[in-house]
Amino acid sequence: MTKTVVALAMLSVFSTASVYASDYSRMMNIENPDRLKLTINNATYEEGYSNDFIPHLYVGSEDNGVMNIVVDNGIVLNESIENGRNCNYAMIVSKDNGVYLQANGKNCSYKKKSYRSINSPVVTIINDSSLYLRPNFSINGNDFFADNYSINPNGIRMFTGDSGTWKKQGVRHGDNLKVKFSYTLAESGAQKEVVCPSLDSLTENRLYRLQGGEQNALCVLESNDIHIKNDRIVAGWYKPLTKAELLQRIEATAADDDVIIDMPDDKYMALYTQPGEYKIPLKAGDAKATITLVVIKGTIPIAQ
Repeated sequence: MTKTVVALAMLSVFSTASVYASDYSRMMNIENPDRLKLTINNATYEEGYSNDFIPHLYVGSEDNGVMNIVVDNGIVLNESIENGRNCNYAMIVSKDNGVYLQANGKNCSYKKKSYRSINSPVVTIINDSSLYLRPNFSINGNDFFADNYSINPNGIRMFTGDSGTWKKQGVRHGDNLKVKFSYTLAESGAQKEVVCPSLDSLTENRLYRLQGGEQNALCVLESNDIHIKNDRIVAGWYKPLTKAELLQRIEATAADDDVIIDMPDDKYMALYTQPGEYKIPLKAGDAKATITLVVIKGTIPIAQ
């Protein structure tokens, strides 16, 4: 591993979470059970890296950029993600079982899911709160910390019995799972906790979402429904948004499937030929939802 990566990894330890204060610091939390060679932009983790879990810290930018990710010299993954530098990521990658890579943050809707879990389903943590949160788990009554790393605001992380601490703890399909997060109060330095809904049986991929701040922190176990941040979008007459652009603006996610616009391309594009309000159907697996597209002739409001 390069000296630069060593320094960045050291900065990400929970006890030095203040380094995340910059709006330009971004995280990619990686589970790499096969310890494959990883290259993220200009940083490289060599094959056989000392740990399954890699908390990769990188400096982002206000402007959109490109995140280049190469795994196993491009054999397993060779991906260039636009607007990547604005986003936080979580990734699970395996030579035989595929890739699960997802972004979180403003206008960060990238998701690539081809991973086939073996020991247990994947549990995703999305931190939409303003807090730096340290995850704590209980599996079948056995309590343990994930490790010494926090999940930063707008951060995301994935856990599976195939890798890291969960693998060491022997997490398996069907286990009882309890989750809580600890955080530090800014003024007093006191520790507080937010407790999440428990799962009697971990039988499918699930998603926990953290919200709020020091005094109103909340943990939600999302159903496999579609979660939408912006359900009303304004666009210009004869200035169509592509389906990908619309999905990016609404920031729609689902725990276990990609969100798509469930209508033919020609029918969707025809909406931009006539001003009006239109219901746009979304689909993710068996889950369905709608958002509103407003097509206008006038000036589009800057804030939507």
